[in-house]
Amino acid sequence: LDGVYHLLYSANRWDTDRYGIGQATCASALGPCEKLEADEPSITGRGSAVAPGGAEFVAIDGGLWIVHHTWAAGRVGVGGRSVLLTRLARAEDGTLHIA
Repeated sequence: LDGVYHLLYSANRWDTDRYGIGQATCASALGPCEKLEADEPSITGRGSAVAPGGAEFVAIDGGLWIVHHTWAAGRVGVGGRSVLLTRLARAEDGTLHIA
């Protein structure tokens, strides 16, 4: 986006509600990359879809989306995960977040 590469990565234990998606900005596809410093993951769950991970970028009709998996609220670490398609937006500082 605008000459900056964005790297999304899964962070924390996958089978807990602390699992989430972090991000870094990179000078090129090969780096170097700078992790965004935060106490919490950049992209976290919402509503009944919690602990997201495994994000991949998708461009649909000019918008930026991610395909990712989540746990159902109250069932983290139990059973299977669901796959979601979530629209992203950019903040003024260039970071990505759920729209």
